[in-house]
Amino acid sequence: MSEQQRTQVVLDVFKLFREIAEEQIILIKSAKRDTQGLDSRHHFIFATTLSFWRDADFALSLYGTQWDFYAFYPIRTMMEKLLKMGYFNTLSEEAQNQVWQKESLLVTKRHYDMSGDQKLYNKIRGNFPSVEAITEKELKVFPHYEELCRLYSNSKISYYWYRWLSGMPHGNLAFLLMHETLKDSEFRRCIHMGGFFGYEMLRVVDVHFANRHLIKIESTMNSARKVFVDVMGQSQEEAMP
Repeated sequence: MSEQQRTQVVLDVFKLFREIAEEQIILIKSAKRDTQGLDSRHHFIFATTLSFWRDADFALSLYGTQWDFYAFYPIRTMMEKLLKMGYFNTLSEEAQNQVWQKESLLVTKRHYDMSGDQKLYNKIRGNFPSVEAITEKELKVFPHYEELCRLYSNSKISYYWYRWLSGMPHGNLAFLLMHETLKDSEFRRCIHMGGFFGYEMLRVVDVHFANRHLIKIESTMNSARKVFVDVMGQSQEEAMP
């Protein structure tokens, strides 16, 4: 099987998960229209999910272009959003409702530190201390990515993956030389990883929709593993992490 054929198989599997994601996206867009029924936590869930799949679409769009190397950027941000959503799901509902406000306050705190303008912070301050009194540490919601990987429910999600995705596009000489040798196969490996992140994201988001898609998600994963084993001759462990 040629590299182009192998890449096409990986892309086809990725798109199976993307199709299920579209069903979740439709539910999200419908829920967003009923703003009176939404808590702050819903804004985080909706924005993170929609952003995750925009990253996925961008990565897929790079196939067949001279820029396919840069698929590492959106795949890495997909991993970051997946890890945050996984951690978010472990929080109490009260803590989830604070995530949106804390994330927003952190941005406006940094705006104040650069400009001295506190109007944006004060607009959404609520019961939090003044912008002069609060520290960034008090507003940070999420642990470091190494810790997020450790805490993630699927132990196969590894911080080594994050380091690899970060090292590839950031000038690490060994990675750049490796890309010159491996060329197209690196895009395939990257998209393969992105497909797995897509599967995991579907699962963590489906929790907020009473797991209505869970059977379909798991059935699609089983089909994906079978394709990799039967068509590409991979082991079950290699097929999907």
